[in-house]
Amino acid sequence: MRLPTRILALGALALLPLTTLTGCVGASGAGSAISVAQAYFAAVASGDATKALTFAHPPDGDDSLLTDAVLAASNKLAPITDVKVTLPKSSQNSQYNVDVKVDFDLGGKPATITTTVSNYGDDDKWLIHGLSSIEIDRFDGLGLTIDGQEVSGKRVEVFPGTYDFALGLKGFTLKGETRVAITESYSSSIEKLDPVLDDAGVAAFREAVRAEVAGCIATTTLAAGCKLTLPTSFTDGTMMTDGTIQRLLTADSTTAIESMVPTLSVENPTLAKGEFVGAVRASGQCTKNGASGTCEVTFAPSLGVPSINMAKEPLTVLWD
Repeated sequence: MRLPTRILALGALALLPLTTLTGCVGASGAGSAISVAQAYFAAVASGDATKALTFAHPPDGDDSLLTDAVLAASNKLAPITDVKVTLPKSSQNSQYNVDVKVDFDLGGKPATITTTVSNYGDDDKWLIHGLSSIEIDRFDGLGLTIDGQEVSGKRVEVFPGTYDFALGLKGFTLKGETRVAITESYSSSIEKLDPVLDDAGVAAFREAVRAEVAGCIATTTLAAGCKLTLPTSFTDGTMMTDGTIQRLLTADSTTAIESMVPTLSVENPTLAKGEFVGAVRASGQCTKNGASGTCEVTFAPSLGVPSINMAKEPLTVLWD
């Protein structure tokens, strides 16, 4: 009686759909993935960039920061310790990919990375997606440094860790926490960092605008800079006499210049844009219907919005 029972059990097993086995990863694959993740983070924690890169998928951005020196600086700011690698319960693993969860202390604070270890090559070698890609193009031209090393371009790759960000261009600084812990694959941590003009940069911007406006206001001709040019004649027949024009900056416009806080362009970070300045009074000798006298222009051109490329000397004011 036992023999038929065995036959039925085997038959039931044979009827299991093959898809139940597809996409599963064997214990050896999971073990290899965990071993690679452990070896990678051990190398990062010890400051061995060359060894760490042997366990990681190649970077797809600037790799100039993937060095022992930068890694040593990062570890000095916040060392990586107590690394533990496990398999997440909700992971969807296959014969080519294994999700791993890495818990560790970063400078004494708990951190977690969930990433993938993959095996796509013919050499049966597992590699971890362990690098972080930082988008840096919005700092273009500002002399961005990470741990003291200047970087440029669209993005740069770093190991997990903590990094100091700064700007090298005179007159600029970063607003926000400049010491950043980076753990995710595509770091959003630096999105809170904004380039701004420092106090000296703001003062230089205001002084350049102040000097530009003073020159335009002092002009006695109809044609003037700062977009303050007056027409020779008006629609009511009044003719202005060139060379007799007097311009006067209003108190509100003076205050606007003195208190102006420029912002930086997203498309061109070195371009600082101010705020609307305001009214300018204008008068001069004029004639109308054969009579001569002094006329005040009712709707004289106003001073608009000044912009300056703060990376170029001498500072040149443009007006919108």
